[in-house]
Amino acid sequence: MDGERAESHLRQIAEAELRHAVTAPPQVYSLTELKAARRPVRFTQVAHALTTVGAIAPGTAYAIQVDYDLAQIARWGSDNLPLAYLGRGPVISRPMARQPRLSQPGRPQAGRVVPVGLMIPVRHDEVRGELHLLAYAHTLSGARFTVTAWLRGPLFARSPHPPSIAAVLDLIVATDDKGASYQSSYNGAGALVEWTGELCLRPEPPRDIRWLDLTMGETTQRVQLDRQVPAPEITVLAAAHSPGERYLDGIAARVLASLPLFPADLRRRHPEFRPVLPEHLTDSLGAIIAALQVAGALSPLSPAPGQLRTLCESAGITAHGISAPARADLPGPWLSLLTQLHRRRADPAPPTPGCAGVAVALPELDGIRLSILGIHNGDDGTVIHLHAAGLTADGLPASDALPLLWIRDEEGRWHATRRNISAGRGSDGELSIRLEVVPPLNRGSWIEVLATGRTAEVRVILPLHWR
Repeated sequence: MDGERAESHLRQIAEAELRHAVTAPPQVYSLTELKAARRPVRFTQVAHALTTVGAIAPGTAYAIQVDYDLAQIARWGSDNLPLAYLGRGPVISRPMARQPRLSQPGRPQAGRVVPVGLMIPVRHDEVRGELHLLAYAHTLSGARFTVTAWLRGPLFARSPHPPSIAAVLDLIVATDDKGASYQSSYNGAGALVEWTGELCLRPEPPRDIRWLDLTMGETTQRVQLDRQVPAPEITVLAAAHSPGERYLDGIAARVLASLPLFPADLRRRHPEFRPVLPEHLTDSLGAIIAALQVAGALSPLSPAPGQLRTLCESAGITAHGISAPARADLPGPWLSLLTQLHRRRADPAPPTPGCAGVAVALPELDGIRLSILGIHNGDDGTVIHLHAAGLTADGLPASDALPLLWIRDEEGRWHATRRNISAGRGSDGELSIRLEVVPPLNRGSWIEVLATGRTAEVRVILPLHWR
């Protein structure tokens, strides 16, 4: 890639936006005027694309952004900036200095993941329910269980500040095969009934423990950690796409995951109805593609721009700015999801709640070690739990550094993923992630996960045992 041409192109975009800001009216008042004044902020989206594919450093994009902001303030004054400028969206974040990762004696340098798939009944005071242990993971940031719980308790308590129902999960005590005890600490989210997150153990247990007894009240369940589990089928291949094509594939995944899938009978009764489409993801696609081609990250002969145009127009998105002719040879995941979006047959019944205890550590992709730590169907549809290690503070958001995940079910249908919630990116460079699977998965016997990175892609077939 040509970093010098990429930087020059980004500066030209910033100058063009600055010229438009100078001629724009200082204030607008009606919604129509606001929409007319707010041109797509190409700079932010193009800078994001160029930094993600590695054409320019995040620090360079940040410096150009600072120059642009100072020029705006110099022309308008900090108190008189155009309303369109103030509402333009996020700017490039300042890159953090990369911190060296120091190994600590006695801590595992490679993660240990074990599928569990165990249910523990919860009986404490007025709280009743089930706690499902999906997987056990022991990494640099400690040991934890991935959990999903369905808990019920009193909606109102005598105390003016009643504790959360999920606080009962903090009462679990774990004992290992050597007799050492550990206190649990719940870290997650939930509301009313469904709770999803992690059950962390403190202090950190040894890496070589064979089992843990989890005790809540009078109930004790043993979790076997040394049982032999057949290794899933994993295939590693060199990346089939250029950095620019992979970036456009990620945009397609975000668009497909953002499109609401309405029932077929609603679409038949109201053919003129159109859902709210994610135009904020697509209104500068033409500028992004041009910048990727200038930087050498995307070949002018690549079919990806034409395929993305077909995807956008098939979903009703016309303000994309892509000049490449539309193509019919869409990638399999895109075509599958579009087919589901426009399906004419009766919609299947929504997936029933349940959990699948599965754990697998994927081969390293671009320095990132990704582990799958369970799947569950619940109020938010299907959620797949992940743990990522090897992330570095290089100025890029974690979502840009992570591999892109597509999922294929046993019926051959593809599913996109989008971020649900994440936490825990600290000095160890680790992140716990929950991805929403769109559309939700049925309770099939297996799925295929495709993880694509910059230099390679990994395919793994996971058998699922639902509870």
